[in-house]
Amino acid sequence: PLPFTLPSLSVAQKSQLAAGERVQFQADMGREGNGYVVLDVRAPQEVIWDVLLDFQSYPDTIPTVRGVTMYTKVQKPDGRIREVALPDYHHLPQ
Repeated sequence: PLPFTLPSLSVAQKSQLAAGERVQFQADMGREGNGYVVLDVRAPQEVIWDVLLDFQSYPDTIPTVRGVTMYTKVQKPDGRIREVALPDYHHLPQ
């Protein structure tokens, strides 16, 4: 199962996709936001996953991404869970 819900596309959006166009949505929530882009890609599955999982390149390849910081959850000795930034996964565009 995916850790997120895939968007439902309208009939108009499905027509855009069938015409070879991308479908894009972005919600701005102040300093943060969310969104999605849907497009058909003709490439091997492994190549697509390699690009999607290359988070450090997002600021260089996606105009709306200003920076990337990856976090992980760690358990403190007292049992509390805390999110900490992974130092190797902080990247700002060059």
